[in-house]
Amino acid sequence: MSKKNRDVTDAVLSHSGDFRSDWLRSTGATHMAPLPSHTGLSRTIAQRAVAGARESGAEGVLVVPIDPGLGDTTASESPLSTEALLDLGSRQEDRSGLLLVADNFRGALLLRPGYALVAGTQEFVRGAVPEGTDQAKTEFQRYARKARSGAGTTVLTAVAGEFRPLTKTWKTPRDVPATSHHGHQLELMRQLAAGAVEGPSFARQWLDERRRAMNAGERLGDALTTALDEVFYALEDYSIDPSLRDEDDLTDEELRDQVAHVMTRLDDAERRP
Repeated sequence: MSKKNRDVTDAVLSHSGDFRSDWLRSTGATHMAPLPSHTGLSRTIAQRAVAGARESGAEGVLVVPIDPGLGDTTASESPLSTEALLDLGSRQEDRSGLLLVADNFRGALLLRPGYALVAGTQEFVRGAVPEGTDQAKTEFQRYARKARSGAGTTVLTAVAGEFRPLTKTWKTPRDVPATSHHGHQLELMRQLAAGAVEGPSFARQWLDERRRAMNAGERLGDALTTALDEVFYALEDYSIDPSLRDEDDLTDEELRDQVAHVMTRLDDAERRP
């Protein structure tokens, strides 16, 4: 029997409509995260599902319409394409009542009115929630607080309460533990600004710590996030291998100047009362 015709809901969902505990255990899904979903299968949700499936090694995404009673359903299969997934989802009457499952069953997104739940292997979740599950939970709490009053607000508040961030948000460089991955990023920035590390070495180590910070679920406040994003964008314009550097790429000196400017701004902000 092809995956397309399996009763996917029996494999992934319990009779109450939640993710099955044995499926969660089988995927090692120790972390789940809620996501805002105003219109059900939006472009953003489709992109997350495709990215998660691709990261987990799947070849497609199974789309299953569900209803409150979880009656008989047939899964349709979409290739790893956002447009194809959106087209398939648009054929469903209720785009808020869908289950999106990687065809290797290593991850899924459950769409409900107003929100979606994502769960799966570490690889699937890393692709679907690149900002990290703790950051996603923090953003969902803001989303729930800003939701207009109505029948759905209580549900969003309950979901936000069930999925609370596991780690503290660090708002200033002083808050960031030196032993954390973000702490290592800040130290590397200080070393580059002081000329204690070369550009290529900085770039490799800094990007590695960025990936590790995301995998660890470390969270930063808005100001720090913006500052580190500026460094990330600068590195996108910088070639680690000098032999491959184009004329419009940043030089070592220009990269050092930009990073030093970011650090100066952070230090000035921290000294303000």
